[in-house]
Amino acid sequence: MKTKNLNFYLKELDEADKILIIKTAERLYKKKKRKELIDKLNKRAEEIEQGKYLTHEEFWDRLER
Repeated sequence: MKTKNLNFYLKELDEADKILIIKTAERLYKKKKRKELIDKLNKRAEEIEQGKYLTHEEFWDRLER
């Protein structure tokens, strides 16, 4: 479906249906963002398991630079 077609349908819908579509789109967007965050966390967990992390001192030394 092209954006042009979506706009056509949105013009034809009543307000309640538009709200339903907007809420669905918001849920899909949040689901996508949540998946991205979970993927980042899983990647970081793998790095930690492999010993790829900074010590407390290394962390603060990098911040002071």
